[in-house]
Amino acid sequence: VGNRIVSSTRTTDLVGHIGNGHFAILATGIITSDLAAKFARGAVHSASEEVHTDIGPVTLDICAGVSILDTPSLTPAELLRRAESALFKSKKLSRSHSVEVFDVHNSVEQRHHFRMEQALREAVINNEFKLVYQPLIDASGRVMSAEALLRWIHPEWGPQNPGEFVPVLEETGLIHTAGLWIVREACEQLVRWHEAGYDHMKLNVNLSPLQFTESLPEKISEIIQQTGVSTAHLRLEITESVFLVDSNIVESCIGKLDEMGLDLVIDDFGVGFCSFSYLKRIKVTGMKIDRGYVAGLLEDERDDAIVRSLVEIGHGFKLALTAEGVEKIQQARLLFKMGATYLQGFLFSQGIPGEAFTEKFLDSAHVFTVE
Repeated sequence: VGNRIVSSTRTTDLVGHIGNGHFAILATGIITSDLAAKFARGAVHSASEEVHTDIGPVTLDICAGVSILDTPSLTPAELLRRAESALFKSKKLSRSHSVEVFDVHNSVEQRHHFRMEQALREAVINNEFKLVYQPLIDASGRVMSAEALLRWIHPEWGPQNPGEFVPVLEETGLIHTAGLWIVREACEQLVRWHEAGYDHMKLNVNLSPLQFTESLPEKISEIIQQTGVSTAHLRLEITESVFLVDSNIVESCIGKLDEMGLDLVIDDFGVGFCSFSYLKRIKVTGMKIDRGYVAGLLEDERDDAIVRSLVEIGHGFKLALTAEGVEKIQQARLLFKMGATYLQGFLFSQGIPGEAFTEKFLDSAHVFTVE
């Protein structure tokens, strides 16, 4: 892809790979939005040509964001961030080979994304993130484990929606710093629970697909050694989209994490890229059924059939099954009857801070009534 982009540019242009599958072109002598967009479309068209592989032809869906040096005071970093903001809008359009030009005056969405990106960079530095913990309930009604969830409370804007800010963390590469902070913070909380006598507790921690680089196992190993956490009680959640990243790196990472004694759980199984082949090739110990299927139980026979099929697949691979998004007692009863191992959702609790979790569920040895 990089070679194709280079071939579409001029000798006076500079092309660089800036990570996460993103390339940047510094093009000189282009002073209008129309010319910049035309130039970008040429690069996108060139890079999107069909690729022939061992398994057949593959079509690449590439989009671009453009920013123009329209004022002498604009720094290179600012210019790049504007291009990334335009790229964000280009991706949201879901059009093949889309090109968007940053417009600081007219695009409310781009300005919002740009402000959020700036604020997230400050949030990483100022430690504005926190973790909350949502319980997982077993068939006896006991809290046996929890999932660590990231929250961000901006000093002026207040609580922010993870569905909005986490993708920005990923797009900007900040997820590498924030992701390791999440792992460390979660490990420290798990250690506190075990030291307080709640040594049955396990904790699920989410990893972004973009975190799967060659250095990931070493960095997680370092956190484990520094915190002294029990790897037998730490579970790492990944989404199926991780298998769309470099498969060699992903499988290498997973193999090393398994050697460290860590359990791996596939989150939102069956929602996106279906990874049945990977269930045979890598070692996973758990699977989570997406809340979208759970919400339709008792109302849509198709959701009922999908959940039953996912449970059967999980049992076939001897996986612990967690159903997410449980909000009704009837759903809980049916899911346990189907064979779910754990349930998670607002029926039991939303995510709450570690101290509140300890007081509400562990100190009181709380047991939920499901039957």
